[in-house]
Formats: sequence, structure tokens, C-alpha cells
Amino acid sequence: GEASPVACARLFMLRGDADSAFAWLEKARDTRVPGLPGVKYNAIWSPLHDDARWEPFWLEVGFPAD
Repeated sequence: GEASPVACARLFMLRGDADSAFAWLEKARDTRVPGLPGVKYNAIWSPLHDDARWEPFWLEVGFPAD
């Protein structure tokens, strides 16, 4: 998990565990994982798009609001 927090986030997201998915995305943000920006625009992450944490998370990362 520590080596690939984005992959862990994806697994939890696919299992329907948004809380754990966001916890791992936050870990990816905090450790500056290079692949994190690709998550924002990858359609596979659409199950999280309606979550109230999605846009605030990306604002914290430094992306403008959609």
C-alpha cells in the first residue's frame, strides 16, 4: 500500500468504500505521488465524482474547480 497509494485508493473505490479510497488518495497527495494528477480526469474514478469530497480534494491538490 505504501508503495502505491493510488492503486489502493482504486481498489477501495471499486469495492464501494469511498472513505478508504479518499484516505488513500490523501496519502498519495501527502507523499506527492507522481501519478495522482491522472486520477482527476480518468473516467474509472467516476464513482467518486458525486462525493462531496471530490472537488475539495482536487482544490487542495491545486487543480481548479470543474
